[in-house]
Amino acid sequence: MIHKRYNAGDKHLILNLLSEEPDLINAGLVVSEPTKLYKAIVALCESRIWETLPKRKEAVLSVSLRDNYFQTIHDTLPLANAFPHIQNLDLANNALQDLEALKFRKNQFSNLQH
Repeated sequence: MIHKRYNAGDKHLILNLLSEEPDLINAGLVVSEPTKLYKAIVALCESRIWETLPKRKEAVLSVSLRDNYFQTIHDTLPLANAFPHIQNLDLANNALQDLEALKFRKNQFSNLQH
């Protein structure tokens, strides 16, 4: 599933709308809490796909987390730990209460441009 959601040409990991991921639905998995699934996917990226930070830096520059029902910017912490170098982060169409907290994430996403 992760490989299907990765665009190598753009170095873009697209984790949008995880609760409606066909592979998970077809496998009979009910995704009632997309943030938990997202955290598991980030952990897989770290442990199985791009095992080292240099590999992750080379492979991923942008991450999209659109439409995942995130309510707090703190849900991005696993991403900040695994991909602190990303330049683009898309959080559109989530239920984020306070984007002011994103300023504090700037230290964790030091290369963030958009």
